[in-house]
Amino acid sequence: MKESETLGRLLERAQAASASFRRLMYVALAALVVLNLFIVSHHPHFPGEEIPGFWAAFGLIFAVVMSFVLKKIIFPFIHRTEESYD
Repeated sequence: MKESETLGRLLERAQAASASFRRLMYVALAALVVLNLFIVSHHPHFPGEEIPGFWAAFGLIFAVVMSFVLKKIIFPFIHRTEESYD
């Protein structure tokens, strides 16, 4: 019983702190993008690396495209109705 109560309190505290944790992550991401504007690699290996913020934009675009592919193309293949689990 003690372990479940401790876990319950831990989860309640995590849920209460989730908004501030999310804000902290947004601030950290914004700081990394700003640093990427000022810190330039000495020798870019790809043409896009010369553009400030290239990898941040690349990651965002790739995440959106991958989410779209998974939701619209892959999900219909793996989706099952609830009756198929009986």
